[in-house]
Amino acid sequence: MKLIIVLFGMLGTTAHAQNSPWCLQSSAMDGYLRCTYATFHQCLVDRQAKNGFCTQNSTYQPSSPAIRRR
Repeated sequence: MKLIIVLFGMLGTTAHAQNSPWCLQSSAMDGYLRCTYATFHQCLVDRQAKNGFCTQNSTYQPSSPAIRRR
């Protein structure tokens, strides 16, 4: 049971980490898509080292602003 809870926790963290506006699409055979870039420029810097291309994340959901309480 604990293993299942840990696995779901890891999946939730991964999903959150992938919720960024820019993605790096690998041009290699595996063709992975990593959406962890806040800006296009960040993606471009990483793209040079990893041989791929940058694209907007079509599933990006901006986080809602924090509610300030008085």
